[in-house]
Amino acid sequence: MLSMPEATWSFSTARLPPFERAAALHSLRERGILPLEPLPGCFPQAEFTKWDLPGISVLSGTLGGLRQSGTPADAGVNDDMLLGVNLAGESTVCHLGREIRLRSGDAVFFSCAESGITAHRPNPVNFLGLRLPRKDLALLVTNLDDVVIRLIPGETGSLQLLATYLRCLGAGQRPDSPDLGLAVAGHIHDLIGLSVGAGCDTIAVAQGRGIAPRGCRQ
Repeated sequence: MLSMPEATWSFSTARLPPFERAAALHSLRERGILPLEPLPGCFPQAEFTKWDLPGISVLSGTLGGLRQSGTPADAGVNDDMLLGVNLAGESTVCHLGREIRLRSGDAVFFSCAESGITAHRPNPVNFLGLRLPRKDLALLVTNLDDVVIRLIPGETGSLQLLATYLRCLGAGQRPDSPDLGLAVAGHIHDLIGLSVGAGCDTIAVAQGRGIAPRGCRQ
């Protein structure tokens, strides 16, 4: 069921029969909320909550048995930047015939305007997704326009701090005033900038973490 109390809403397949889940997930894509579809032979499950800070949209929850993809043709796609964090579980992100394997704690960073990026989560993954305007990171990340897709290893200290920070906010400890909200958003911008700056580009990752050129699973 989908609910929207003020600026926060949530979605869950928990109470939906298996035969109704594909249609419910398809409706999320049609409404420009989240482009999800079941993976063949997998049991689809999704449970997540969206909440907002000044200039930042945060999505947190669990996805499993699903393929997530986005193209510039999808509703709401623009040049915002997106940081996806695997809090627990493993997934694979595909881009133009290459695969990036994300372990627990890893994150991937890319532009929402970039085409051909898909994430496969055959098993449940506890995740965080942060979306924010490119201009808000341009002063914090060197050569941001050159970023196509970037893996940020889970060992990155600023990424670990960011994940801990957002867990606290997701647990209900969110700002109770506009000034505090702006301060919190500023901290998150700084931590994302530090994390992305410490991340590896696709060439370096290919040497150390195994981006394999292969056909991505459908």
